[in-house]
Amino acid sequence: MSVRFAESKQRLRPRRLLSRAFFFSALALLACALALPGRRSPRVQPNAARDEARGAGTQLVMAFDLSRSMLCEDSAGASGETLSRLDAAAALARGLADAAGDAEIAVAIGKSRGVLAVPLTHDKSSVQGFLRSLTEASASGRGTNIESLVDAAAGAFPERFPSQRRVLVLFTDGEAHEGTLDKALARAAERGAVLCLAGLGSDEGTLVPGLEPPALSARQSALLKKAAEDHKGFYVDGNTPDAGAALQIPLAGAPPEDSAPPPSASLDRLRQALILAALLCLALSQVPRFRFRQGTINA
Repeated sequence: MSVRFAESKQRLRPRRLLSRAFFFSALALLACALALPGRRSPRVQPNAARDEARGAGTQLVMAFDLSRSMLCEDSAGASGETLSRLDAAAALARGLADAAGDAEIAVAIGKSRGVLAVPLTHDKSSVQGFLRSLTEASASGRGTNIESLVDAAAGAFPERFPSQRRVLVLFTDGEAHEGTLDKALARAAERGAVLCLAGLGSDEGTLVPGLEPPALSARQSALLKKAAEDHKGFYVDGNTPDAGAALQIPLAGAPPEDSAPPPSASLDRLRQALILAALLCLALSQVPRFRFRQGTINA
């Protein structure tokens, strides 16, 4: 009897090993499933805290085309009133500065040459004060050199210690007499800036005030849209009621820990497959044990 039992136990030893192998495989598969990134529930923050978080670590540079064509009164204000292109741009910029949370803000202006008028600062009152006093006479010179303006704006970003997010917003009607906008945008993008081009004015155009002989000026929407698209940026129609909200989209980048994208469907399917495989291994680990008990009883 004891010899037969010993022989039976010897035969069942591989089954024990197989049972343990399935059991530990189930544990390993479950560990792999748990290690995959999971979905996060968005954290709801109070409005003030959310505004601060929106701008945390962000550097915002606003660039204004101050050429004479920006005095054309064919832009719409927030209440539907008719404004000059420059006044509409300044109003949008003031709203953007308010919505920028804790971002550092700088302002560049330009006609024939771009100038950094306000370096990066957390002092919103000084930025708002400058924007309220902004006029066509804030910059000297004649003509329009948007390339120089964008270069001056991009120069506000420090070369060392880049922020988590850099945003450059250009307010212009797109009419340029000097320089190449595309080259300047490419250089700004190389500095890590998210580009946003706000087009002011109407596509139909209107006469430039105080210009002799009279000249018609129209917004170059197609040029601005293509430039934004070529450099993976944003184009915003400054005449639409939601222009202010659209300008805030580039600022919506949250810190990395809050902005991790949700796992793709392939990761979800992989997790499900791993869990099913773990359950199968766990079930198989019980089969040799059951047979062992049956063999012991029959013996």
